[in-house]
Amino acid sequence: PFFTRALLLDPRLAYVWTNLGTALRQLDRGDAAALAYRHALRLAAASLPALGGIARIEAARGNQATADALQRLAERLGTRNPYQHIATAQAAMARGDYPDAVQALQTAIRLNSTELDFRFELGRAFIAMGKIPNAQATFEELQALIVDEDQSRIYAERLRRLLAEQPPDAVRVTVGKPDADAEDGAAPAPAAAAP
Repeated sequence: PFFTRALLLDPRLAYVWTNLGTALRQLDRGDAAALAYRHALRLAAASLPALGGIARIEAARGNQATADALQRLAERLGTRNPYQHIATAQAAMARGDYPDAVQALQTAIRLNSTELDFRFELGRAFIAMGKIPNAQATFEELQALIVDEDQSRIYAERLRRLLAEQPPDAVRVTVGKPDADAEDGAAPAPAAAAP
């Protein structure tokens, strides 16, 4: 019922077809799953989960050469997917490997330069490394991308929370012009970029 409703609402959502393929594969309905995955790929040719699903089906069918080829294709596409690099950065940050996280985040930003969260996470990694000037520059880049007051409020709050986690003697990073109403030590709100 869930997939039927989701597909009736918008049959152009590749991830719904991918999820349907996964559910069917788990029910040992490989042919139906492969059809769902292939439809997902028609909608989003670089769908890594759909490629991976078909590769698993082919491996289960004993077509290892096809499965390996699909896996290699998924890996090549993954290097062009900024969100794959974000996943790498998150794993690196979780293990405290901030230089690897910075490298992955910078690659993600090169692939998608307008995603605000990528720059926020890069600034966070720089703070963790003690590279405050790099963090400041990154947050200034973030500020330049902010287009409305809602984004400004969201990122000002995220920055305030991030800075609240730092030791009291840590250098404070600021974004935008100091807010006259801000309490001492509080992060000012990022200013919205000029239209």
